[in-house]
Amino acid sequence: MTLMKSQRKEYFELPWAGLRSKVEPSFAKRIVINHLEYLSKARVIASPATNITENEVLTAQGRLIAYDYLVVATGHTSTGGYTKDERLNYYQTEHEKIKAAKSILIVGGGPTGVELAGEIVVDFPDKKETILKDCLDDRGRLKVDATLRVKGHGNIFAIGDITDVPELKQGYLAQAHAMLTAKNLKKLIRGQNSKKLSTYKPASDVAIVSLGRREGIAQFMCLTVGGRLPGIMKSKDLFVGKTRNSLGLKSNVA
Repeated sequence: MTLMKSQRKEYFELPWAGLRSKVEPSFAKRIVINHLEYLSKARVIASPATNITENEVLTAQGRLIAYDYLVVATGHTSTGGYTKDERLNYYQTEHEKIKAAKSILIVGGGPTGVELAGEIVVDFPDKKETILKDCLDDRGRLKVDATLRVKGHGNIFAIGDITDVPELKQGYLAQAHAMLTAKNLKKLIRGQNSKKLSTYKPASDVAIVSLGRREGIAQFMCLTVGGRLPGIMKSKDLFVGKTRNSLGLKSNVA
């Protein structure tokens, strides 16, 4: 297996937990993970892809990487360093900015903006915070079929934020995409008929927004619940321990 990174980053990050790391920099040590810590049997190529054919990927360095099956999981682009140490320093710097600021403007009143405000108010209750609501620009996404294969390409899959699956773009749903795609790849590699591939059903609108370390608000279909229960479900650890365990890593870092 080969992992190709669109950026020169040497690490994998749990992006939904990054907001807390801006307020609590030590938390970043658990969410920034070097690729080789969990990919012991893979080679990692940190180079943008400039072209894709039916069986090869061309990198920005002019290297051709052959493949039998390709999974496109580009996620989103982040800033703040290519090495693990640089990323940890980035969170420390962001923490110092928040600590020194007298007032903080958060652009975007969606779940991410609300969660960031909640994290800040726990450690810095005296900061003046303003959330500026704004509409998002339309973004082009890859069209996929029910098996999460890119339409018109039988051996290319797409998962996560890059897809046009009509559902909220959330970390746990990207993980669900990955699990189904892994299952389908195994079937194809074993020579099974593509008609037997598992299909993905877009998730209903379910979301949990953390409000600091203990509180939260959750939406389950037509029901909205706030307070300690959503906080117990997500806010304390942000699913970081569970995700690290799924990668074969200890939930905590010494």
